[in-house]
Amino acid sequence: MGFRRIEHGNSTDNTNTWLLEQSLIYQYSPNVNIWRCPGDRSTSTHGGQIYPRVRTISMNCWLERGRLAISPGYKVFKRMSDMTSPGPSATWVFMDEREDGIDDGYFAVDMTGYPRR
Repeated sequence: MGFRRIEHGNSTDNTNTWLLEQSLIYQYSPNVNIWRCPGDRSTSTHGGQIYPRVRTISMNCWLERGRLAISPGYKVFKRMSDMTSPGPSATWVFMDEREDGIDDGYFAVDMTGYPRR
């Protein structure tokens, strides 16, 4: 069992704010800068131009709405009422992820070997 990092060097996703602006949370905090650690100084180059990356924040993949077909049998929190063990106050939603490893905006944990519930 091992962790495989996917590097996304100069993907245009590194500088695209459109998906951030379409997110469900954007209406509550309409500022794309909340998705980026202030200490992140990394860049992405496109067409010979250097741009700052737009995000380093990822969401807990177990809080998605049905995107985890690759993880059958594990509990996915689809609504707040699903958060019973652990409860909402003990559940992490966002985390700062290494900026050159973000690929799809959510952070997955390999649950192989962890007891199913």
